[in-house]
Amino acid sequence: PLFGRGYPRLGMAVHEEAGHLTGVQLTDPPAGDLDYLGLNYYRRDPVKAHSDTPFDWTIDARPGTEQTQMGWEVAPDGLRDTLVWLHETYAPPEIVVSENGAAYPEAVASDGRVHDAPRIAYLARHVAAAADALAAGVPLTGYHAWSLLDNFEWSLGYTRRFGLVHVD
Repeated sequence: PLFGRGYPRLGMAVHEEAGHLTGVQLTDPPAGDLDYLGLNYYRRDPVKAHSDTPFDWTIDARPGTEQTQMGWEVAPDGLRDTLVWLHETYAPPEIVVSENGAAYPEAVASDGRVHDAPRIAYLARHVAAAADALAAGVPLTGYHAWSLLDNFEWSLGYTRRFGLVHVD
């Protein structure tokens, strides 16, 4: 709606039928201008529909693909493609990658350090994909790694670590 295209008809119908919009008036698109569009990107998600019933689908990483500890497919080309698509489809004045990162198993070595080659490679490939998007004309003005420090990852606690800095 912020880009003048209104609300998706199918999505609205499904949410109305489910009662999610009771008492909500969505007749006018939101007002205001976008300074930038933020994109959180972690993975490519293949979706498999089981029927034509709404929400009857599963999301699973493709077998045989490189995956993070979360079971998420590593796909830096997906970041590039998404950035290019957003630019070509919506033409926001700026795009910022607001989150990008990966969880990998970590072990503190005998030297007291975490040798984090998989995460370094993940981030290097995604930064390179962002550079490719820039070269293709995307107005990318920022890239933020998730996260500076390991954080309590929802129901998984500290068993999944995204941080650039290991937290004991």
